[in-house]
Amino acid sequence: MVGVGVRSQHTPAPPQPTPAPPRRAARRGSQEERGIIEEVVGKIVRVIFLP
Repeated sequence: MVGVGVRSQHTPAPPQPTPAPPRRAARRGSQEERGIIEEVVGKIVRVIFLP
């Protein structure tokens, strides 16, 4: 009985704190990320169409 109680206390807290921060970071770096993605996509397209 005691072990089950301890497990139930440890489980509920950790899973929720993670989802919030990545959205803010994505919004701040969206412009820079777009430029980097465009460069990467351009290189990939060149490699695919060269042969």
